[in-house]
Amino acid sequence: MIGALSIVRFRNPVKSALELVMYFVLITIGIAASVNMDFAYILVATCLLVIGGTRVSQFILKKFFSKPFYNVSFNEGMSLNTIEIYSSKSMEDIEKNQNIKNMVVLKDSNEYIYRLSFENSKELNSFKDSIKERNEITKIDVSYV
Repeated sequence: MIGALSIVRFRNPVKSALELVMYFVLITIGIAASVNMDFAYILVATCLLVIGGTRVSQFILKKFFSKPFYNVSFNEGMSLNTIEIYSSKSMEDIEKNQNIKNMVVLKDSNEYIYRLSFENSKELNSFKDSIKERNEITKIDVSYV
């Protein structure tokens, strides 16, 4: 299969990991079906189980543990709604926020930079509204998808 899949070339970069996996799964099912239909049925059933299991895991993690299923590094090509907060003081509530992805402390200028990523713009806007009146914040940069 690796030899067969190595000939696939994309003219445009694939931005979604799921999209890339689905291309390879469909090619594999097509090749398996040409050899023996039983292999194709087994592959289709396995793929449906994996996709269903992934969706169930995603739901459980989000509902009961308030954790995102995918890490930002896994979604490398995908755009996220991001906010950068520049502050003159340390902000513990932001440091403990589940959406924080990066924190930079500039000791010489006594500045704290927080980068947070959100899956949708509503969450980002509600977070921004909850912090925008704080005195220690010097600047807020927002990027929407």
